[in-house]
Amino acid sequence: MSARLAALAASLVFGVAAAAQAAPAPVAATVKMTGRTAVIGLPYQASAGLVWVSATRMSEAAPFMFKGLEIRPHGGPGGADLAVFTYAADRAGSASLSFGLVPPGKMLIGPPSLIYKGPVAQRVSVKVTAP
Repeated sequence: MSARLAALAASLVFGVAAAAQAAPAPVAATVKMTGRTAVIGLPYQASAGLVWVSATRMSEAAPFMFKGLEIRPHGGPGGADLAVFTYAADRAGSASLSFGLVPPGKMLIGPPSLIYKGPVAQRVSVKVTAP
């Protein structure tokens, strides 16, 4: 094997190893139900240049409706930043709510010009049930 080919092979192996080490740990979402209100907490590091966004269309979230998003700097486990999504149900029922970690200003649902087409850093889904 030529020295150039060996160097290329070594850089590929190192790149794969570095990518495997850089993969983020799975997110431990917190879900708190109070009556028909669901509060979902998703930890992240704002300094990584990524934010949590919803990946659930309104029709898929029924009977839940998105009510708000609060960002709590250093409000998560171990001092991580925390994105807190609030949903409220207008009747009894269940839904699976999905979220993705993408660059700021991008979305996973919504106007085509804002849809993020690159790789999503992480995805999380939670099931919520309103009595």
